[in-house]
Amino acid sequence: MKIATPEELGAAMRATRVALDIPLADLAGTLGTSSTMLRRQEQGKATAALKILFATLHELGVELILELPPGVPSVMSDLATRKKRARP
Repeated sequence: MKIATPEELGAAMRATRVALDIPLADLAGTLGTSSTMLRRQEQGKATAALKILFATLHELGVELILELPPGVPSVMSDLATRKKRARP
């Protein structure tokens, strides 16, 4: 699956966590971070560093490809649906 935005990366992270039945708080504890930070990542809220990373990848023509674990549904169609529903 090609990932072009922080939103797509976050959606893939969330879909994987949910499919693996890992509570957000448990993952945060394992990683030594806060649930709030992980939630922001899953929502695609990019930090300045992440914005620069994706801009650099785009400018260089580099594609970021993710391979999700077996059993994790593709999140790309869900993202397309959410974007179509967005209000102007």
